[in-house]
Formats: sequence, structure tokens, C-alpha cells
Amino acid sequence: MKRYIKSAITNIFDEDPEVREQVAKDPRTPADVLVKLADDDSGYVRSYVAENPNTPVDVLKQLACDLSQGVRGSVAMNPNASDQILKVLTKDWDSWVRLMAVRHVRDKNLLAQLAEDEDPDIRYNVAYNLNTPLDILLRLQYDEDEDTKLQALSSLRDLGYTGD
Repeated sequence: MKRYIKSAITNIFDEDPEVREQVAKDPRTPADVLVKLADDDSGYVRSYVAENPNTPVDVLKQLACDLSQGVRGSVAMNPNASDQILKVLTKDWDSWVRLMAVRHVRDKNLLAQLAEDEDPDIRYNVAYNLNTPLDILLRLQYDEDEDTKLQALSSLRDLGYTGD
């Protein structure tokens, strides 16, 4: 591992962005190296940093404000993104970032709010979210949007709900 760390630290200064991308996406990369890569000029490198499970939450918070939608969307997919970060990303100006955030929200109150959103794609992704509680799925099975309704029914089936 020490050899890897030394190599990773050396490679963060490599001129080739593909080398830095490899370091950023490697789950063995230490947090202090990811902190340095979070300021990389390459959006791809920053996206891989945002996806990496070793990236500290304060760096994820910084990357949630990145100009690149790809970076912000990657933050939303990181399992360590806090509820606060995900809440901010559910209000992002970019629809893809919003949808990625909605798919990963864990906060039940936020999911309840999002289930009432006027955008059917948001409601669909609430129904798709594995963290969505049964009571919200039961409401969404009657949604006016057909796709949302079908996704809610599918999620209910996946939970073993039979309607009894």
C-alpha cells in the first residue's frame, strides 16, 4: 500500500489527465490525494474524485458547487454525500443532476416533499429510489403520470407488497 500511495502522489502531478483520472477513480487512493485532485483543471478528474468513496464529505460539498454538471451529478451518486448535499442537488438548475440526487436521497421528509413535485420525472425517481418509504409509494401508485405510477407499482412489488 505504501508503494501505491507514493505512486498516487507522484501521479497527481502528471501532465496526462488520463493518469490523474486513474488515480482519482481508484478506491485505494487516500483522501489527502483526492483533496488535491478535487481542484484539478479536468472535469473528468473532478468527476472521478466526486464518485470516489474515499473523498471526504467537505470535498463533496465543494464539488457539489462545481460548474460541471458531470461533477455535480457524480457527487449525487457518491454514497457518502450527506443529506444536506443531496438536498441542495435536488434543486440544481440541471435536470440530470436533480434526477441523480433524487435517486440517492435517504431523508424520508425530503422524499415526501419530492413526491409532490410538479415535475413527473422527479416523482418517477422518488418511486425508483430504494429509500422511499411504503406510504409514499402507495401514494405514487395513483400518480397522474403513467410512468411514475408504473414505477411505484414495480417498487411496491419489489418490496413484496401485495396490497393486503
